[in-house]
Amino acid sequence: MKIDVNLDHGLIVWAKLSKKTESWAGLIISVKLMGFLFEEKPNKTWVWWLHHNTFSLVKNDLIYNFFLDFEFHSKNSSGQRKNGILEALEILSVRYDFNIPENIMNSDSLIPWASKNIETLTKNKMGKSKRNEPYTIPNHIIQKMVHINLKNVHSAINYNIEDNLKLEKGHKRNKNYFSNAKKKCQYCIACRVINVSIKNKHPLFQGFICNGCNKAAKQFLMPIAKDLANVRCSICFSLEATDIILCDFCVRVFCNNCVSVFCGQQSFNKIKRDQNWACFVCKKNSSSSLSCGLLSHSIEKQIQNIYNLYPAENSTSGMIKNKIKCQQLQILALQDDQNIVSTILEELKFPFRLVGSNYMDDIIFDPKVQHIKLLIQYYPNCEDYNENKFDSYGALEEFFSFLYLKNGLKNIKNTNDESLYWAFESSASITNHESNTISRFLGKQPILISMNTKNVRQRARFIWSNITILNKNIEQFINQDIFHHDISEKNSTNKKDQSLPWCYNSVYSILNSLIQNNILYA
Repeated sequence: MKIDVNLDHGLIVWAKLSKKTESWAGLIISVKLMGFLFEEKPNKTWVWWLHHNTFSLVKNDLIYNFFLDFEFHSKNSSGQRKNGILEALEILSVRYDFNIPENIMNSDSLIPWASKNIETLTKNKMGKSKRNEPYTIPNHIIQKMVHINLKNVHSAINYNIEDNLKLEKGHKRNKNYFSNAKKKCQYCIACRVINVSIKNKHPLFQGFICNGCNKAAKQFLMPIAKDLANVRCSICFSLEATDIILCDFCVRVFCNNCVSVFCGQQSFNKIKRDQNWACFVCKKNSSSSLSCGLLSHSIEKQIQNIYNLYPAENSTSGMIKNKIKCQQLQILALQDDQNIVSTILEELKFPFRLVGSNYMDDIIFDPKVQHIKLLIQYYPNCEDYNENKFDSYGALEEFFSFLYLKNGLKNIKNTNDESLYWAFESSASITNHESNTISRFLGKQPILISMNTKNVRQRARFIWSNITILNKNIEQFINQDIFHHDISEKNSTNKKDQSLPWCYNSVYSILNSLIQNNILYA
């Protein structure tokens, strides 16, 4: 039989595996149209055996027209082979709009009836030229095909992963060693190096990462470039990856090497052609993970894992032992153009006095400034999301001005034996160099908190502070999806979010924590 697999996709035929075997009812399948991971070969066609629910690659000269010589191909049918013919007739009755008499349905008379009538019932509807649309394959059959293809994909991916595993120094290459390490997940899914003592869990995917990759994850999961995408692959966090694929729904990027290893070459090619691709992490649609050798955590688990990389205090053990006595909180709020500090303190009903809000070289010599209890700055400090705020090392210029005042005031406080509380707040999407520099000069690691803003580069915020900020102080601000480009109002963490001023969440956490944990109201 002459076959054009793309035009004949879904065509019901007779087929056999060899000249000596009996004919079986089946469907011609184009693995290219279905996107299946099966190899096509010249002069052979993939056939789905009806009722047997399996695939076989069959020689074209062993495939026959279903309507010709029906009686010959269907003789002596029984068991699964007979049920396959009945399934074929049911599909044909739908395709060609004819009815099978109810009194012979599922009886021994059905096949003789079909042998006598099938050619007459379909003769005016046969042929490619008379068919205006492709053959329809029932959904329940497609689901069985997809299930088998997934097994094939996962098997190929497992072999691919094993081929890409690397050995630690001092180990000799051994096939069993590789297989056992893969089965026990004793390898880093980022660098693919086998490590029997590995313990760190990948924040986005189910699996483990080594200490070096875990450090890279903390450094490169948050920075977001101007194209609203992460700067490194979300699987391996490697700087060597130059060819990347961007998700159309979230900030994640994936390098070509990781996608081809964990998805297989065929799925990789399909992803590259997809103009509206949802990645394995954000799970915007169910097809995102169908052909992926990685299992991602739930969205909630991913977000929690990210927050665990930048934790607040779990208990009061990190609190300053001696709370400062205060009847009125004197504050130097730098560049507080939106008056957020005063707005929040009024809401918290704590007595306060704003001493100043500008950078001045001689401000630390002002007598009234010497009595401040809190130095605070949030950055960027405007609501227009000025892109210039994210130019190279833009945060550091503001930070070093903050640091100059902090160190000058701290020297005065030490002379007077008084405590100074401070907090610097910034977008978490700043570069790794910027965040590392700030952490090094302040001697503190940042705490992560979320904002309810449509701008994904502003949605996650870092706080550096010597104020004791507990988990309970920020719980209401950690449930926001901080990575999707767009967020829905139903995910809002506060009913008043639409009317809240810029940086409300993070500044509120700073001030509320200070009042609750570090100040004794006198």
